[in-house]
Amino acid sequence: MKNLETKRYLLRRPKEEDAEEIYEKWGRDTEKVAEYEEHNVHKNMIETRGILNAAIKESEFGTPTWFVEEKETNTIIAYIKVLAVSEKDKKCEITFYFIENWRKNSAPEEVLEELIRYLFTEHPFEIVIKKFYDRSKEDTECISGILERIGMKKEGVLRNRMINKKGEKINRLVYSILKEEWENY
Repeated sequence: MKNLETKRYLLRRPKEEDAEEIYEKWGRDTEKVAEYEEHNVHKNMIETRGILNAAIKESEFGTPTWFVEEKETNTIIAYIKVLAVSEKDKKCEITFYFIENWRKNSAPEEVLEELIRYLFTEHPFEIVIKKFYDRSKEDTECISGILERIGMKKEGVLRNRMINKKGEKINRLVYSILKEEWENY
């Protein structure tokens, strides 16, 4: 896995020194994101360091994780992880989380476009997939908008894929982009 770069952002490997910033930004889960995303609430800094060290090791052994850092301020604004890689089927799934103040300023589009370029040009992937839970109208519209602006298409809705702490049934949405769509986008 190599570092990637856009005009305003650096996608880089996680480092042990990132622990405090990570804990403050999303480890404490002030938005209750962990209930709907792939990460869990961190109980304390020790757990954050353990999760961070696991991400560093996973990146070394084939599950790439990038922290997205704004170049101007050296502030971490997001993480991106490539999951569910199938070399046989030439597909991968991505997950990402952008800090709230960075979701609506074109940062996600700029970063994800670079990631998809990298996945299609430097790997044999033919499809990139993103799944997410329909946790709120505002959040779903935000994520769907980001994905559609970078050329991804909604494939479908996996109905009632989670029951949250309130007992509500939550759908999961599936988006993807094919390599040939990306090449013509």
